[in-house]
Amino acid sequence: DPALRTHARQKTLVPPAPPDMILKWLIHSDESTVMWVLERLTEKRAHLVSRALGPPKAAGREEVQQWLLHRDEVDVEGVLVGFAKQRGPGTLLVAAAAGAASAAGAASPSGGGMFDSEARSEQRMSSEASWQLGEHLDPLVSFSSTVFYVDGGEDTCAVEVVRSGNLDVESRVFCETKDLSAKHGENYVETSDELVFEPGERRVEFHIPLIGRAQGQTTLEFFVHLNEDNLSNCTLEDSRCEATVKLVDDGSFPADKYKDAAETSQNDRISQAGILYEYIKMNWRSPLVSSITRKAALADTVRTFCLYLALLLCIYLIDFVMAPMDEDPGFVLHSRQTSLALVSSVLVLIATVDYVLRPSRYRAMIAGACRGPLQNMIFRRYLYSDEVARMSVSEGHLLLACTEDVEQVVKYGYLNALSIGLACIRLVLIMSLQIVVCAVFNAWTESIFVLLEVIFLPALAGLWLRLRWKTTCSSHTKVRQVEDAVIEHIAVVVQNFRLVADFGLQPKHLVAFEGLVQEFNAALSSTRSAASGELCLFRCLTVIVIALYLFVVGLHFLAGDRPLGVFLAGAVALSQVGLAWATIYQSLLELRAVLPRLMRLVRFLNLPTEMLQRYTLMLQSNERAKVMQSGVLAGGSGGGGHDEPMMAMPFLINDLDLGLVGTLLTAGGLEIKQGQMVAFLGPNGHGKTTLLWVLGGVVLPTAMSEDSG
Repeated sequence: DPALRTHARQKTLVPPAPPDMILKWLIHSDESTVMWVLERLTEKRAHLVSRALGPPKAAGREEVQQWLLHRDEVDVEGVLVGFAKQRGPGTLLVAAAAGAASAAGAASPSGGGMFDSEARSEQRMSSEASWQLGEHLDPLVSFSSTVFYVDGGEDTCAVEVVRSGNLDVESRVFCETKDLSAKHGENYVETSDELVFEPGERRVEFHIPLIGRAQGQTTLEFFVHLNEDNLSNCTLEDSRCEATVKLVDDGSFPADKYKDAAETSQNDRISQAGILYEYIKMNWRSPLVSSITRKAALADTVRTFCLYLALLLCIYLIDFVMAPMDEDPGFVLHSRQTSLALVSSVLVLIATVDYVLRPSRYRAMIAGACRGPLQNMIFRRYLYSDEVARMSVSEGHLLLACTEDVEQVVKYGYLNALSIGLACIRLVLIMSLQIVVCAVFNAWTESIFVLLEVIFLPALAGLWLRLRWKTTCSSHTKVRQVEDAVIEHIAVVVQNFRLVADFGLQPKHLVAFEGLVQEFNAALSSTRSAASGELCLFRCLTVIVIALYLFVVGLHFLAGDRPLGVFLAGAVALSQVGLAWATIYQSLLELRAVLPRLMRLVRFLNLPTEMLQRYTLMLQSNERAKVMQSGVLAGGSGGGGHDEPMMAMPFLINDLDLGLVGTLLTAGGLEIKQGQMVAFLGPNGHGKTTLLWVLGGVVLPTAMSEDSG
């Protein structure tokens, strides 16, 4: 009632009073006044009252009130005193003053004289009278916003903490960080610090160091939290004592060099081999993945040494230990039996090491470390993409991308690249060790065959792979296209099943689905048959080289120029070289086959998002809010006589144009002052709800200028 508020402003219903006097008045008031005050407290701060209760540990408003109803005067007095000790007497001031002004004569304070009868006969206290109590309250401390957007490429982020109310005292509050999707040590430095507000200071900043940019992560979040413990001359505002920091990354997956082409879906401008190379580099930059990869490389190197050690032991066993009894065995340990036992023991040890360092163990660990982040990136990108981008993604494609596509890209992408690297290391080691054996036993013919296999096989395989590259790529692309068509058909039928059933379209869709399935199976069978044939061709070439070795070097053995152990060890070394090249060739075929799936992930992970726009909007809003607050403090428009700018700042909407799926909303300049009740009127579909969405930040304007919000 304006008349009542004017009268209250003139009479000053609640004169300023020291906290101790109000606490004393509360303790000596009658039961109805005290209960009314405690009820007001439990509406907003039940958890604070429950902390003062002690043994009951009541958690909510109803529990607190029920407990208080069954307590005598001494217990109630203990609650008030304990509450005042924990949170400061200032916490009770507003409730106490409101209780005195709104009791409407139901309570008669016996503590004497603070509130006269005329004041207590009024129905409510004015906002101005309640504001005058602020100089006796502990100031409220909170974050200036519940969400902060930060460019992920910056070195630090600054989170603003503000203070309102009595600014004449020094206030201290403890602030700390907590993990969400962003992890300390990977994306930011875990930080905790005490923030100090000097007398007269309204805002301070909490600085958090950031660690690099996570490529393709879109948006990562972590919490900043104001701790209730160790507060000094302040009270936390419950609704804003915790905020979320969003690290916005506008980079492209897997590298920024393909950003423009990926965002515009111009796949013909994207090098598939380049995308694969950048994806492998992205995985290597992960500390966990690179660490396991190094361990896998070391384990494979040790296994290769063990393999060649076993070959040397076999040479020793055949040519020395198992030599005819009538011949001098040469180098043996003590006796043939002792040497035989030693060789057997070492072979068992080698088998144990080979089992412990088995490749499947490390491949599984690497696959898990690569899959999880990629799946999170896809789902996070979808959640933060704009409305138009989300509408372009079907449920089936999103599900396929997060499951099978990720599994195939990791298995046949990064892991195959690792297999190629390990096979190359194995080839170098086998070549080196074979040269040593040839030098010791003067058997250089064997080294010629090893060099022939090392040079001839990859040259022939590379030429064949180059000739068949386009054909094979087109066949794999055909498989992915038909697979997409099958998924799309299923999604359409599921979404429109009622229409399909009502109009009797089941036979039509069944025939179409059977045709797609047949086409998919035919394309998949053709692709796999071609890949299997190419791999068998490579293995046949390896057998041909080994057959030539057996014939040429076998003649030297029959002539007595070669020991049997050296002859057999050379054949095994050639088979290992062939196996390494077969692994490389098969990995290259699988890398080529997985490229269409990788390109589909590139499309998903480069969907347009609205996070950069929100970040820009936040910067503009913050700058404008600071200018408005400065104007309020300087006595500018909208001040209303308040000392606290946040109590006087209006909502502003200036020339807002919103294009959302064909809808255009135009709202002219509008200013809504705090405390006003405003209604938006208009027919259905004219933008009332959309305007509220914009005000709440659910929908963003499509275009911003210096004068638009």
